Amino acid sequence: MDFLADPNSLPEIFVVGPAEINPFGASADAPQLFTEHTFQYEDTLSINWESHGLQMGGESRRNIENGVFDVSTRGSFYFYGLGEFVLDEPTFQFSAFDPEALAESPSECVQSGFNCNWEFPDMHRGFRNWELSFFLSDDWKIAPRFTLNCEFRYDLYGAPTEIQDRLSN
Repeated sequence: MDFLADPNSLPEIFVVGPAEINPFGASADAPQLFTEHTFQYEDTLSINWESHGLQMGGESRRNIENGVFDVSTRGSFYFYGLGEFVLDEPTFQFSAFDPEALAESPSECVQSGFNCNWEFPDMHRGFRNWELSFFLSDDWKIAPRFTLNCEFRYDLYGAPTEIQDRLSN
């Protein structure tokens, strides 16, 4: 069984204390699936004129990252000692959602104003940004053994955006 691909696989389980057991089950940080694409366009023009060597150019880069980061959909359970583990009484548990923690019944859920769909949030994200660069350079040969180099460069790194307006900090 592939624990990373199956959202219904074992949760992450920790038994700590006097009889500590190494954690087992699927990591709470999975699945994480990302695809990244970078489109880069660049060009340079060089001109030699008398004692000057002029260069100018630019580059544009489009970064595209699509991914899903479904953390804690299986949950993590922490038991202090084997006794709690055998009795299935975790000291602490963490999950992206737990319907039983919100309400005992659907009617309580409606009365308390909680969302009763019991669905995990959509964690698909599509990040985008632009990076632009321009430069202008002059190599001026003033004397046979002395060349003066002057260069201007401008770089712009665009702020990331998310295609469904789900960007927050």
